[in-house]
Amino acid sequence: VPEENAPRGGTASDVDARLGRLLEELLVSAEATGDTVVLRTPPGGAQLLASALDRAGLPDVAGTLAGDDTVLLVTRTPATPACTALAERLLRLAEGRPLGEAQ
Repeated sequence: VPEENAPRGGTASDVDARLGRLLEELLVSAEATGDTVVLRTPPGGAQLLASALDRAGLPDVAGTLAGDDTVLLVTRTPATPACTALAERLLRLAEGRPLGEAQ
């Protein structure tokens, strides 16, 4: 039985690597708004990205909703700093930068 809040599909670094590759290809922008993060993709990319985010099992993510080119990511906490940190993390992965690297 997997641990509660453990990432699905491998270790945290495996999940980050796979998600990072997908974000590099699909993420155009990320903006934190309240307890949500709005992710923009090229046309047709939102459902693939949302599915990958759901499968990644990120502990801060309650779920996603995808349109054609926009993903609405809902966080578990209503704190704006948490949303901002998540948006920044996804953007770092999309740029191919390690998570610990400064902007």
